[in-house]
This record gives sequence, structure tokens and C-alpha cells, in this order.
Amino acid sequence: CTAGFGFYNALRYSELPRYYRENVKHVNVAMFQVAPMDSHGYFSFGPNASHLKAVCDVSDVVIVEVNKNMPRCLGGFEEAVHISEVDMVVEGENPPIAELGAGGAPTDVDCAVAKLIVEEIPNGACLQLGIGGMPNTVGSMIAESDLKDLGVHTEMYVDAFVD
Repeated sequence: CTAGFGFYNALRYSELPRYYRENVKHVNVAMFQVAPMDSHGYFSFGPNASHLKAVCDVSDVVIVEVNKNMPRCLGGFEEAVHISEVDMVVEGENPPIAELGAGGAPTDVDCAVAKLIVEEIPNGACLQLGIGGMPNTVGSMIAESDLKDLGVHTEMYVDAFVD
């Protein structure tokens, strides 16, 4: 942008925490929706946990908005922020978290393409599925198949992985 209001920094999504810690000097105020505090004093970032803890680490003020509908996602090493690191807590009523993807029955095209894809997946494959009807159909067909020892490498965890 010629006015100096924008910039571009090429990086992988997985590099965001390091980018914030090494390149962003500070953020004045950071505000995030979080799951209710657990018994240990932690607010989970839910499915948004990828880099938000790093943003908190470089922020002058951290505000969390508690959303009882936010799912608590476990398994990361920076998936939550402790109450001792939070400056303000906002509570209120929140609508259910919006769902992305296809909630309806798969189309004939979804089924035909998913069948072709599943036939090419070997045992031991590492998978990444996107959002929508096609990836959900692929996931459902994988769940009904005899495939074994499958792994997941993804920034999104979709319904099909649960099947």
C-alpha cells in the first residue's frame, strides 16, 4: 500500500507464534473469546489456539470474553491463558458458535469424487481434510473403509475426523 498502511510477510501458519514473539514489539490491547475458566484458572482459546497465547505474551492488556459456547480444546501446549495473565474479563450472553461446512446430505458429485479419493489412500497415510461437504464425505467414507493407522496433520479439526 503506497500510504504505508499495509505490509506483506510471507510465512507459514505454523510460524505465527514465533512471528509474534520475535517480530511484534508489542500489542496495545488483545481481546479474545475464550471458554469458561477451568478449575486451574485457565481460559481455553478453543479451536483458535494456534497463536493467541503468543499474542497475549506481547500485549500490554489482555481482555477475554467468556463464551459458554466455546469448546475447550485440549492437547496443545499454548491452548489457554491463565487468569493471572488476564487484565479484564467480559461476561455476557453469546449465541452458539457458527458452524462451517456442510451439514446436509452429500451430493452425488461429493460421493463420486470422494470414492475416487478414498481408493487412492494407503494404510498409514497422513491426512488433511478441509471444510465442507466434499471433505466430510471423504472422511465418512474413510471411517467406513478398512484403512488403518491413519494420521492427521491439520490446523482444522473437522467432524469427519471424529467419525
